[in-house]
Amino acid sequence: MKQSRPPEKRFFDEGRIPNDVWSVLRTASLLSVGEFRVFQIAYAQWYGEEGDEKMIERYFTGYMFNDIVPVWVRHF
Repeated sequence: MKQSRPPEKRFFDEGRIPNDVWSVLRTASLLSVGEFRVFQIAYAQWYGEEGDEKMIERYFTGYMFNDIVPVWVRHF
């Protein structure tokens, strides 16, 4: 009797990830940084100065819980 492999476990469905979120994930992977760091770098590039961590955290919370990616992150 041939043993079958158990199905590969996935923690989320890649087919349902919005394009903006997928772009953030891909950017983080390419830069070998976390998603929050992508937000920090994008903010600095867009506005020309480092953003306050608490302020960036507000936008990041929207990203984490509601898949909202700010324009300055989308254009990074």
